[in-house]
Amino acid sequence: MPLQDNLWRYCLFMTKNRDKAKDLLGETVAIAYEGFNGINEQRAFLSWLFTVASRIYYKMQAKKLYDVAEIEFESQISSELNSDFLTDISFLYENLNKLQEEQKEAIILFNIEGFTRKEIADIQKVSEEKVKSRLARGKQKLAKLMGVVDE
Repeated sequence: MPLQDNLWRYCLFMTKNRDKAKDLLGETVAIAYEGFNGINEQRAFLSWLFTVASRIYYKMQAKKLYDVAEIEFESQISSELNSDFLTDISFLYENLNKLQEEQKEAIILFNIEGFTRKEIADIQKVSEEKVKSRLARGKQKLAKLMGVVDE
């Protein structure tokens, strides 16, 4: 179940739309089911699964199947949370969406999903140094966007 939650959250972050996230999740699971027997280690499976989702997303993005719709944050988050917390989360997501796609994806995978830099490098098909750069520049830009640091 935690794996499903993590993958769902990733799909939702990337697509910014519940229906499109469901499509992305469904396609990812279908492809994962076909290749499941080839994976021997659980952590490798997790990394591979996110790689599959990332490739499908970027393929669909290139085909213009995903638009830049905003996530409806309040409907995703429990009504038990206070409005200040909801506002903070909404503000964070709004600013995450202003980052370059690669930076946003790296930050989500590293800080929210807990992947290592090496795993992210495998998912994004770049070097670990490139991932470090994307994380550093993305976090720096995010801090500026959120008013945490001065420009």
